[in-house]
Amino acid sequence: MTVHIKLHGEKAERFEEIKQTVASELGYEPSNPETLGIVMSRVDTNDLSVQELLLSSGQR
Repeated sequence: MTVHIKLHGEKAERFEEIKQTVASELGYEPSNPETLGIVMSRVDTNDLSVQELLLSSGQR
């Protein structure tokens, strides 16, 4: 299964910031899917409600 995601504006800028942080820690620039995989590995959906996820991401 393949999923395509487009980010625009602030969300795209935030993703690039995260990717730069990940790159500095890894010592190389990860691909977009690798970056997203790292971010996804940090989210435990069993412990967070959708409302908490939205609040933690700055969305309301």
